[in-house]
Amino acid sequence: MKKLVAVTAVLMLLGGGTALAQDGEVLDGLIWFDRNGNGVVDAGEPALASGKGVRVFNAATKEHIGDYGTDANGRYRATGLPAGVPLAIYNANTDRYATTTPSSVFRTGGATLDFGIRGGVVTGSAFVDADRDGVRDAGERELQPAHRLGGLTATGSYRVEDVPEGDHELVLADLRAQGLLPSAVTAELFVGKGEQVRLDTPYFAPRADLVLGALKLGPDKPGARATGDEVELSFAITNSGEAADGVRFTVDRPKAKLLSTGEGVVAEGDGFALTAPLEPGATATARLRYALTDPTITGFRVVLAPGTSFGDGDPSDNTAEVALSVTAPPSSTPPSTTSTAPGSSTAPTTTAPPVGGAPKQLARTGAAPFWPLVTGLALLVAGLALHHAARTRRRRA
Repeated sequence: MKKLVAVTAVLMLLGGGTALAQDGEVLDGLIWFDRNGNGVVDAGEPALASGKGVRVFNAATKEHIGDYGTDANGRYRATGLPAGVPLAIYNANTDRYATTTPSSVFRTGGATLDFGIRGGVVTGSAFVDADRDGVRDAGERELQPAHRLGGLTATGSYRVEDVPEGDHELVLADLRAQGLLPSAVTAELFVGKGEQVRLDTPYFAPRADLVLGALKLGPDKPGARATGDEVELSFAITNSGEAADGVRFTVDRPKAKLLSTGEGVVAEGDGFALTAPLEPGATATARLRYALTDPTITGFRVVLAPGTSFGDGDPSDNTAEVALSVTAPPSSTPPSTTSTAPGSSTAPTTTAPPVGGAPKQLARTGAAPFWPLVTGLALLVAGLALHHAARTRRRRA
């Protein structure tokens, strides 16, 4: 009995497997960019990743069975197709790409079918257009910019491949780090199926000139300023060049304490910078607030650095100065009565030597003539002693 059940189960499984095989035909294959158009997958030819694959129909009834896209490796896979049914398999990319293999296949049953497609090519010469005539002349340097077209990036100088048919915008590479600008930032173009379009992209080195205006100090104050005063240093910066550029500057010999920077200005390293690039023809005003802490300060000097991307073709207008006079506040400590400061109006207590034979006189300082009196008294005492001694000798005689 057990053997009979087992045999029956095996037969049922075999029967079911045959039915699954008959109703589970599989189609798979590769969709790739056949760049040389030879119908063969060659080294370096990329697959159409995560794109359209094939459309499958019942060839007899025209019934649409399904659409099957490609995976990250460019492969499609259609499973569960009806067995014994004639199938019409179409390359689903013929609306945007040229084909290099038959775009439709009719067959019954599963198979592996690869389909080649060919995109358009946008190419041209990227170069430094020294004379700005739009044409590459002998000696003008070639560039290799990474232009972008949709999700595609150019290689060499330059080539964008596998472009689908349609209108496109070519975004030219940013070469400001090399001191270059494109003649146009973007270019509009139409690319047909498998068509090659040529578009040269000249670059040029823009004229650069940042100009520093006169320095101003505020608020206005007559006469000299005093230590502890606050001043605002302001000045205009104008971009007289052909391209937007970053602006940096330094303030030399300040001998003052920076309190704040105005709108659009930030401290950066040993100097300052504008927070946004300065457009051609535009003017920005920088403002810096200082406290005057050193009475020896003689002014402010501002030096404008070359533009961060394009430099400065005329540095003669990049420096400016403004003079400043500062006085120290008067001291609140009363003068000492026990010492005489240099330059004091108090006269010395010594006597001056005679000039031109004039008789000696005591200096009128209010000091007592002590030593002359002592000398006079001593002479008087000595004279009296001699007189007394003389009288004594006469009496004895």
